[in-house]
Parts: sequence; C-alpha cells; structure tokens
Amino acid sequence: MRRYLGKAFQQLRLSLAVSQAEMARRVPGVSRATISLIEGGKHVKLETLRLILSGLGVSPAQRMPVIAAWVRDCLGDPLWTDLARFVRHPKK
Repeated sequence: MRRYLGKAFQQLRLSLAVSQAEMARRVPGVSRATISLIEGGKHVKLETLRLILSGLGVSPAQRMPVIAAWVRDCLGDPLWTDLARFVRHPKK
C-alpha cells in the first residue's frame, strides 16, 4: 500500500543528482539507511520528511510531489481517488 512516497522520494533524489549517502550527509540526524528505507516504502512521520526536504533546500515546487505521495500513502488509493474527484468537481 505504501508505494508512492518511495518512488517520489527516489525521483526527487535522482533529480538532485545525489546518492543516498550524499543526501544523508547533507541532512544532520538522517542516515543513509533512513533514506534507503523511505525509498523502499517505509512510512515516516511528516515532520521527518519535512526535516529532510528543508535540509536539502528543496523548493516548494519540488516538495509537492513528495508530500502528495506521502498523503496518498496515508489515505490509500480509494480515499485518494475520492479526494481527487472532489477537488476536480466539488459539489456545490
């Protein structure tokens, strides 16, 4: 079920052209193992994710796909689909 964050997080890392080890070096208190676990689908607290993204100096635009993937993993596909449908066509 928790598959979207790992993919989005890895795509962000690759777009930054850094290894897992380099990413961990740039963010105090975060290990390469933590980065690997996130990419592998391990759920993390939103605060941990925020700490990593802030530590990397990631722009708000770059953060959005990662945060959206975190939310999607938390909600699950059925609820995410309902939310997306509502956002596109809110009931009046």
